[in-house]
Amino acid sequence: MKTRTVFAATAIAALAVTANPAFAQDESTTGGVYVSGSVGVVVADDQLINGANAAGAPRRIITDMDKGTNYALALGYATKDANWGRVRLELEFAGQQADLRALSLNGVDRALIGEPDKSVKSGMVNIFYDTPAILGPIRAEFGAGIGRSKIDYNIRYNVSATGPAIEIPSDPSQGAFQLMAGLSGRVSGGLELFTQFRFLQINDHKVERYNRSAGTLDSILDAEYSAKSVNIGLRLNF
Repeated sequence: MKTRTVFAATAIAALAVTANPAFAQDESTTGGVYVSGSVGVVVADDQLINGANAAGAPRRIITDMDKGTNYALALGYATKDANWGRVRLELEFAGQQADLRALSLNGVDRALIGEPDKSVKSGMVNIFYDTPAILGPIRAEFGAGIGRSKIDYNIRYNVSATGPAIEIPSDPSQGAFQLMAGLSGRVSGGLELFTQFRFLQINDHKVERYNRSAGTLDSILDAEYSAKSVNIGLRLNF
């Protein structure tokens, strides 16, 4: 999935909502329980994995990620619409995955082995503020979430053409937070279409670096993870 595909779908969906008068006939909602789901494109930031081995030799690894996929599922509750807008609270389960494009160790590019990647699964409590309608049925939404994320590292590379082969297989679980901003519009009845820009930050954590050729643990390094994504999805109000 490409970023431009998501932006194009978002633009088409927004035009469809605003162009059809039937969609704007009932802009009010009584509030209540809803479920939502979204998918999109994620771009993980360059990640620094840094530290030293037992002998004090530096291990400074920088990973460059390709674009990946992102999804989110949520169960929430929305307050009744007022002239100032509404508030929503939700429980969310989300995930993202992206392949490594390049990796450097101590400033030198290394050859990747196989198809290394990183994947993240998160459980979040989110709070949103939704504005009143600002363009037909379209409203803006702003949110923040806090919770826990589990990041699975599946990184393999060669230090040189002849080895040794290195692996980072860690799967730490750590506290995380996210920020969201987007637009939403009623499609029909209790169904809303929305698009969001999302930023996820996972707190500092430890990863293990193994020398697979020697069968030994080389070092335990410090890392943190952040990523940006653009999602498009549907929200069904009951």
